[in-house]
Amino acid sequence: MKNQFFSDQAFTQHLYVGPLAPHLNAFAAMQSSHGYSKLTTKVKIRVISKFSQWLQKHNLPIEDMNESRIKKYSRYQKNRGRLRSGDELALKQFITFLREKGILSAFVPEIKVSEVQRIEKSFTQYLQQERGLSQATIDNYLPTIRRFLTERFHKRKIIFKKLCTRDVSKFVLSYAHTMSPGRAKTMV
Repeated sequence: MKNQFFSDQAFTQHLYVGPLAPHLNAFAAMQSSHGYSKLTTKVKIRVISKFSQWLQKHNLPIEDMNESRIKKYSRYQKNRGRLRSGDELALKQFITFLREKGILSAFVPEIKVSEVQRIEKSFTQYLQQERGLSQATIDNYLPTIRRFLTERFHKRKIIFKKLCTRDVSKFVLSYAHTMSPGRAKTMV
């Protein structure tokens, strides 16, 4: 398959370096079978080859190829003025190809935990372990905590040292009159 796209053997050998090299021929064949032109496939192989060389340079195995690694590589290429339109897409197509072949594991998106979620989790553990509260009671507390922190800090970093009794009083006075006495007591 190499000779079908590149006539210069020395150049071809330079392309087939790194952890992704063993899969370039199969990817090129798949591209051809899907109707991509030789030129388009050559461009994609060059992009993937450069990424493979970068992985090798940083001692990263094929298992480390994922969307976040592609973003890091793209930033690296952009900073060097070498990122072209379509490069990231070619790499993502290659990842998809490797996943479909079972070479890479399925995509598991990164789940970013917000600061409020992290605090809620910590508070939940405290209420369970230290206070011995039931999950139903905890579930009643969490919306109030979430609303309070969100309104007090908006999108800024949550700094508990900046909280004062006036913040709590203002919050309680803003909402207590809209609730039943029992619900207001839970909020407090």
